[in-house]
Amino acid sequence: MKSSLSISQKLLLMLVVPTVALLFFALAAVWERWTVVAEMDNLGHLVEVSTAASELLHHSQRERGLSAGYLASEGKQFSTELPAQRAETDKAVALFRGHLEDLDMAAQSDLFRNALRKVEKSVEALPGRREMVSARSIDAAESTAFYSDMNTALIELSSQVGGSVSNASLAARILAHVAFSEGKELAGIERALLNNAFAADRFESSGHFVRFAGV
Repeated sequence: MKSSLSISQKLLLMLVVPTVALLFFALAAVWERWTVVAEMDNLGHLVEVSTAASELLHHSQRERGLSAGYLASEGKQFSTELPAQRAETDKAVALFRGHLEDLDMAAQSDLFRNALRKVEKSVEALPGRREMVSARSIDAAESTAFYSDMNTALIELSSQVGGSVSNASLAARILAHVAFSEGKELAGIERALLNNAFAADRFESSGHFVRFAGV
């Protein structure tokens, strides 16, 4: 059966099919590259959040120790150092929140968002807890427990960042830093308990001594 297509139409068809196929593969390549760029951009923001969380953790640990010493000494010690450290902690909070604004929350895992909610809850409660410390309306143990809970949430958040990173080498480095932070947190708890004991010239209770011995 003779084809109804003219020679020019056949030639055009021969050109159209490979052109469409080439366009399809080109668009697929562009989409893949865009996905990689978006993933790298999100990764960069996650690393910034993790770094800011580590900085906040450091200052929270220092504030915890000074608060414990202040309370144990009935306000006689660390009355100058504590306000200065609070100002440093506030700077770290502002830096942390600033990096969160750049993060696409919709692209993050449920585990990350849950960990972040715990951190935000502690940070929001921080001003009220500070007022209680300044007024000495709580004891050193309660103050230390509050900061320790916040620090645990910060470490968990960094851990979730490590779990969200697809690059194996980078993920390993983040998780190694998380392990370092966990060790540093134990040392920080020890320092807070010692500040408490030295300021009061005794352990506040036998429970504090047992906790210190177990750190």
